[in-house]
Amino acid sequence: LSLSHFSPEDLRGGRLVWWVDLWPEISGVFEPIEARPGTVSPIGTVVFDVPPLERSVRARLELQLFDAGGQLVSSNHQELYAFPRHAASQGQAAGRVMAPELGEDLAALGYTVTDQLADADVAVVVTLTDEIRWHVQRGGRVLWLPDSAESLETHLGGVGIAQRRGRSWAGDWASNFNWIRQDAMFGAIPTGGTVDFAFADLIPDHVIVGLNPRDYADNVHAGLTVGWLHHTVGLVAERRFGAGRLLICTFKLREQLRTNPVAQIMVSDMLAHLARGPLPKATPGA
Repeated sequence: LSLSHFSPEDLRGGRLVWWVDLWPEISGVFEPIEARPGTVSPIGTVVFDVPPLERSVRARLELQLFDAGGQLVSSNHQELYAFPRHAASQGQAAGRVMAPELGEDLAALGYTVTDQLADADVAVVVTLTDEIRWHVQRGGRVLWLPDSAESLETHLGGVGIAQRRGRSWAGDWASNFNWIRQDAMFGAIPTGGTVDFAFADLIPDHVIVGLNPRDYADNVHAGLTVGWLHHTVGLVAERRFGAGRLLICTFKLREQLRTNPVAQIMVSDMLAHLARGPLPKATPGA
């Protein structure tokens, strides 16, 4: 914690009190405060163990600054997310997974991994090839995690991957709102349906284009809307191709999978959704 002191208040001999709103017994005090006016002063580090959890939670670290006379000078808070270890421990729900680029990571998380596409209940790929497309059309279920427009090496009709940078989706001149649906997946991510700082290391650099407006009723599970421009694109979407299903996700999950609980929950939910769920509704004209 640091204290920015650019006011006439005399903070010498003051104290900073902190606690966690969900667990008020987790608390502490930094004193005395010796911040000089016109400076940013380091105060200390807050460290605590989260109690055992049954479900993911959003908590607030509450902060109150008092002067030497006990008067409240300022207050602030920082939102925190905590996840139970079992929230992403659903490897068996996906069955056997073929994942050429992520096999070691998935195996380390408890998934049953196979090298053979024919033996897999679900496949996870970064690059979508003709072979994978034919597998989907013959009834296969595939999670596609593209990391560039070049990750598409086959034909998917009008569906494709586009870079955000240099386009309205970048959000650098018109505000954008990123959202995530939690009716079919992602219920263990306690953000209330918004893509906020819990996703800080996962925010996509690419979007899914070519989706039909009808897809957003059932088959788009996360997206990006650019304010008054009314430009909406998908970040997680599924499509029916032939007898199978393809689930596309542009969140940057690959490099974060072993350490980021949100990435683990997203992959776990998407694989379970693919393995167990029905085929998505067909899009007219697709």
